[in-house]
Amino acid sequence: MYLSNTELITLLPEMNFSVADARYPFESDKQIQLCSIDLRISNIFWRQKRIYRAIDLGEHNSYELAPRREWKRIEIDFSETINLKPGELLLARTYESFKIPKSY
Repeated sequence: MYLSNTELITLLPEMNFSVADARYPFESDKQIQLCSIDLRISNIFWRQKRIYRAIDLGEHNSYELAPRREWKRIEIDFSETINLKPGELLLARTYESFKIPKSY
């Protein structure tokens, strides 16, 4: 279901947008587009410790016991960059936290 920008704006109180760092507030006038909300990637990433060709979530492995065992947390400065190698998976955190209303 696509919602227009005016519908998204009316849902904002239910979505409870928040940010962990007050220096980078959620700005609805800049981040709400015609049918979307732009989320920003923060400076916190998780990189796999080993490069896999594919991840099979149906296969029983250490992900079930301790998923963090396979990931390394990386925090970079805003002046730094992070490179992705071929076959590597990188997870990123967003600045914004929000809830999707139950009716959606």
